[in-house]
Amino acid sequence: MSRTDHVLRTAMLAAFVASPALVLAAGITPLQRADVGRMAAQGSMTFVSEDFERSMARFLDPMEFAACIEPVSSRSDDACFAPGDLADGFSIHSTHGHGVLSMGRDIIQFPSLTIGAWPYRLSPSSLNYTRVEFEHGPTVVAADVFGFGLANGSANGSAAPVTVEAFDEANNSLGSFVVMPPAFNQPAFAGFSSEVPIAAVEFGTRELGAGAQIDNLLFGGMAQAPRFSTDRLRFGAQAIGQPGEQAVEIVNPGDRPWQLDAAVVHGEGYALADDGCSGAPLPARGTCTIRIAFAPAWADTFFGRLQVSGEFSPAPLVLSIHGIGSVEEATP
Repeated sequence: MSRTDHVLRTAMLAAFVASPALVLAAGITPLQRADVGRMAAQGSMTFVSEDFERSMARFLDPMEFAACIEPVSSRSDDACFAPGDLADGFSIHSTHGHGVLSMGRDIIQFPSLTIGAWPYRLSPSSLNYTRVEFEHGPTVVAADVFGFGLANGSANGSAAPVTVEAFDEANNSLGSFVVMPPAFNQPAFAGFSSEVPIAAVEFGTRELGAGAQIDNLLFGGMAQAPRFSTDRLRFGAQAIGQPGEQAVEIVNPGDRPWQLDAAVVHGEGYALADDGCSGAPLPARGTCTIRIAFAPAWADTFFGRLQVSGEFSPAPLVLSIHGIGSVEEATP
């Protein structure tokens, strides 16, 4: 089963408790588990998930945990994970650098492997939250969240409320809410959406003598900048006086549509033959085609570039063009 298939299945499962009441701040919208499941089933956006079951903690004694090197990501190679054990697109940090732990099922009687910042709280200044940062800002994030009380370094059998706070690319808060797990070893579902890309989410208890861990991380609705389908357009040798055309696609790998400006071609001998990208928004995970004409007037090497601007970035997409004017017949 692929990671994507596993994501869709995980998102639709209702094996855990129903979503608790939320205390919401402006900027983000709460989602129920069923809401996320419908999004996944409809295919309206691409989801990525991670259940952390490949953690090395699965090989440890029941009451032990694995200490991870920060940041924890798909590139990790430490006591917690090997390269490729985690899905791409996110990394996990502790907000105060006090460490990230991967915990086994038995240490606090969790139903599965979990991960999170080192939980023990000695003083208000030692509060250490689990911060998940995303490479391509999603607009939907969800996770199963555990909150548990601690006494002398061990779970005391009480559940603890967990605050979930989202941040934008400038690290400004988008809003926060609180979930209350039904028991210290049972998770609460914490899901939400945002109109702007989410750069990071922090999960943590705001009280002493408590800790939090996460499981079944799910995120989707990434807004990724479009790109050309190739790194250079090569015409090869083109006979003088015999125009030729080549096509290049612009690919949108993300879940947000983009409005593109009219394509501009620079360079002697080159011209825009057809612009199939500026008439309508480029849909999510869609493509559009631009055709370039090359008509060399003399024998020489010709360099040019195709430039496409849009709302995706202040900097335009730029594609190099290369062709040769030849007195011989054109070569493919």
